[in-house]
Amino acid sequence: MVTSLRELVLSEIREIAHGPISVFSPEDNASQVLGVLKETDRYEAAVSSGESVGLITIRDLLGVDQPAQRKVDKVWRATGSVSPSTSVIEVAELLVRNNVRALPVVEGGEVTGIISQDDLIGVMCDVDELSGYGVKELLRSPVWSLDIDERNATARSLMLERGISHVPVVEYGRLVGEVTAETIVHTFITPTSKTTT
Repeated sequence: MVTSLRELVLSEIREIAHGPISVFSPEDNASQVLGVLKETDRYEAAVSSGESVGLITIRDLLGVDQPAQRKVDKVWRATGSVSPSTSVIEVAELLVRNNVRALPVVEGGEVTGIISQDDLIGVMCDVDELSGYGVKELLRSPVWSLDIDERNATARSLMLERGISHVPVVEYGRLVGEVTAETIVHTFITPTSKTTT
């Protein structure tokens, strides 16, 4: 168990990356990916095409109107990859530098897992040194919000336009909840019921 921030940033990701995972090809339909993401409660899936590896995410699927007809090759992005021996700090730097939420983990030429921001945050929760930081030091602004009476299409457009996945919802100026890309995708876009990868 990691006890200090220094130990965490120098540790390898092999213990925190999740796997085994489904790996999709560019020829698969977006609806297959959507089905797996819903079944596994994940935000992203790995895509492999020859030497290129990358991801397809819920936010990518937000822009797809007919997932049964849309091929993954029109939606996924090559992100590069990391190995299981990559340190946590190296992964964090790559995520920030490449503006991605996750990276595929490749070992022996095969995609064996994914390391995501959520995985890193999960292990950071156990580091006592981080409990001294306040939210105010980390928050982003400006914050885009929607009124509770806005349509889902407006939320979807805002997410696509701003490259965000979560939008606070307000009523009379008070926060009452949030709408997420995941909620919109899983509610309004139909996956393929049976998936093969």
